[in-house]
Amino acid sequence: MKRLPFIISVILLAFSSYAHAQSTGLSGFDLHLFRPPADGSGILNLHGSEVLDPWKFKIGMVTEASHGLLAATNPVTGQSIRVVNDLVTSNFQGAVGITKFFQVGLNLPVVLFEQGTNFNTAQGFKTASIGDISLDLKFRLLKDQGARPGIALVSVTTLPSGSAGKFTGDSNVTEEAKLVIDKKIGPVSLVANGGYRVMKRTQVANLDIDDMVTYGGGFAWTLPFAQRGTYLIAEVDGTTVVRNPRKLTSPIEWLAGVRQRVFDGLNVEVAGGRGITSSVGGGDWRIVAGLHWSPTLKAEARGEKEVLLETVYFGFNKDKFLPKYNPRLDTVAEKIKADKKRIKIRGHTDTEGTEEYNVDLSRRRARGVEGYLVEKGVRKTATEAVGSKEPVTGNQTAKDKAKNRRVEILEMP
Repeated sequence: MKRLPFIISVILLAFSSYAHAQSTGLSGFDLHLFRPPADGSGILNLHGSEVLDPWKFKIGMVTEASHGLLAATNPVTGQSIRVVNDLVTSNFQGAVGITKFFQVGLNLPVVLFEQGTNFNTAQGFKTASIGDISLDLKFRLLKDQGARPGIALVSVTTLPSGSAGKFTGDSNVTEEAKLVIDKKIGPVSLVANGGYRVMKRTQVANLDIDDMVTYGGGFAWTLPFAQRGTYLIAEVDGTTVVRNPRKLTSPIEWLAGVRQRVFDGLNVEVAGGRGITSSVGGGDWRIVAGLHWSPTLKAEARGEKEVLLETVYFGFNKDKFLPKYNPRLDTVAEKIKADKKRIKIRGHTDTEGTEEYNVDLSRRRARGVEGYLVEKGVRKTATEAVGSKEPVTGNQTAKDKAKNRRVEILEMP
């Protein structure tokens, strides 16, 4: 065990020597067009508006491989050189909720493999490096509820931890502000991002890189025939330089794939795509694979003396119960007032949607039933509305899922 620190030091030294031994021969900028959100929200390269509950965390890793990212012509020889041909990057990510509307995320990109040709010597090279570490701050302004979309502001700050000589990082701090808008309509979630990235002007070969406008849009569609949470995902992303916009510095790319819920709290995704325009950073092809995990909400154990008074069922993605339940809730209200006992109102959901969204939806359902009972004369101090996710049956069929979309009214001992 005493040798372990020495072995780790040797490995890190070897990696550092390998990473710095070879480069492109140019001083460039961060070539990564694919920059996934630290909390794994949204689609692939797009942020979503939801934030994690206070002190709830999510961790993940997204690996992407791309080909044909940067070519330049040597003015002396006239030779076209593939400066950066292949790039494999793993993004190690984490995010934590601070308040109900604010969260913090961190992304560490590690370039596992880079292959290209030195611009000055025309010699091929293979290398590795660290990318630019980024700090994501997300402020949710509006929740996706009813006819209203979800809206959030995201700040992404990158630190110059990468290598400009390998085009895996910028030489200075960059700052990007993003506007995030999303909306869930039945089984389809729509996401749109628009932003502005402030960065130091860099001129390399025939490229003039400066502040950028970033944008993208996509969707996630819940497949109706899938037994578990399976989503078809697709998006289009792009950037363009503000100072001197042209096709070469305005990459646009599409990605499409599948996201699968393995179990509650763990999602995996695979996707692929390519550049739409022949531009810097938009590769000939790109492959993405990722996973994100977050602790699930633990179901609260029901005490032996709790008595189930009533169950109210809800439609898909609905937090309003049908008027047909009014007479039954009126009866429950009268019983609660007569017995003068405390009750717990526990909301539940099926497994469709994200963990964060379902927790919020279950709470909204519980609070809706609580509000009705209070209007009927039940003391607010005698009720407790909580969100939970305790299925009474599996979530394999539409019928099973309908049974799990419910609110239980429990009489406490």
